[in-house]
Amino acid sequence: MKKTYNNHENLVRDHKYWRLVEMIPGILAWGAFLGVIIGSIFNPFITANIIIVYTLIWVFRSFFFSYHLAKSYSYSKKAQKIDWKAMVELIEKPEKIDNFHHKINKLIFKNKVKDTKKELIKIIDRLKKNKSYLKPSEIIHCIAIPTYKESYEVIRTSVASYAKSNFNLKKVILMINFEERDKANAEVINEKIKAEFGHKFRDYIATFHPPNLPNENPGRAANATWGAKKLKAYLNQNNISYDKVILSSFDADTVISPDYFNELTFRYCITENRVEVGYQPVPFYYNNFWDVPIFNRLVAVSCSFWQWSVSLRKDENKSFSSRAMSFQSVLDFGYWDTSVVQDDSRQYWTAFFVYDGRHYLENIYSPIYMDAVQSEKYSQTVIDQYKQMRRWAWGASDLPFIVFNIFNKTSIGLWKKIYEIFHFIESI
Repeated sequence: MKKTYNNHENLVRDHKYWRLVEMIPGILAWGAFLGVIIGSIFNPFITANIIIVYTLIWVFRSFFFSYHLAKSYSYSKKAQKIDWKAMVELIEKPEKIDNFHHKINKLIFKNKVKDTKKELIKIIDRLKKNKSYLKPSEIIHCIAIPTYKESYEVIRTSVASYAKSNFNLKKVILMINFEERDKANAEVINEKIKAEFGHKFRDYIATFHPPNLPNENPGRAANATWGAKKLKAYLNQNNISYDKVILSSFDADTVISPDYFNELTFRYCITENRVEVGYQPVPFYYNNFWDVPIFNRLVAVSCSFWQWSVSLRKDENKSFSSRAMSFQSVLDFGYWDTSVVQDDSRQYWTAFFVYDGRHYLENIYSPIYMDAVQSEKYSQTVIDQYKQMRRWAWGASDLPFIVFNIFNKTSIGLWKKIYEIFHFIESI
């Protein structure tokens, strides 16, 4: 087993000025809002010009946004035409690359290349030289689904999509992380899922996260951490190396495309520093699109468009919702921060500091599909939609975590520190 880092234990999680820095996003937001009103009273000319400049900036940003959205969408369409299973087989047996008669799509490479076959051989040779070559047959996937009070129908729909994957399911572990607070409902779901799908995967694991554990805020992070610790025990028992396990941490409503695991395997294998990298599929919130009110459809489309656009911008592309990572990296950054609401963004920044600023995301273009917010009554649907957006907005509270840790890292250059902080504030 590869030894894990303990860098996460040295991260700054409290400071006498923590709350002050945490207030900055709110101060800036209210300052901008009130500044327009106050400025209009005392100096309307300057205020009007500021508003015009601000509006023009957003006009240009809208064009920028639309360009990346269209480009990202085209990548997704191209990715769905790639034979990812064949790509995985080429990594497994690189001696067959020269005899591969089909065109290798340039989308699989970061940089522009003329000869895709030579480029793939070049990547594999470099991996072998650096002793980081990994055969796809050595990889084990684990799907982890933290869930609380989700219906059987929602979970079954998701699991059914995993069972229809083009990937060898005997290389996939299915793990559902239930909550003891919902044990009666969870046990019924567990038995049904296990009976219908358990035998199709390498293994099926069900965990029940106990309530009221020390230093835990009830939520996804605490649930996911409990499940990951159980998975670690399973891997130790079966003598499976952590860096050969890819953990896909999915929301309960996540439905995957058939080639998701093949593309993820391929990306993981051709990435040299694979443990330090996150793997981010971009969601379509379309599972129940025609079942929700028009208001929620607009929000679902907007969220999908936003995620697709930022996926091509390395400075904005941060961990979000359903995502994948090496299980070794889960141990390196100390599981999830169980004290926060925003587990995805906090996990990204924790990995960023643990790996001294080298952490970034690789996009997975085989689409995943998730639910738009839906409740029995329209009024409750609107309320639940607001709560979802409010939960996502909790990412703004990461600012003090970023500020105090980034200046504590001597390995990260000054300009990069300033850029990361400025861009985080600007993107809130």
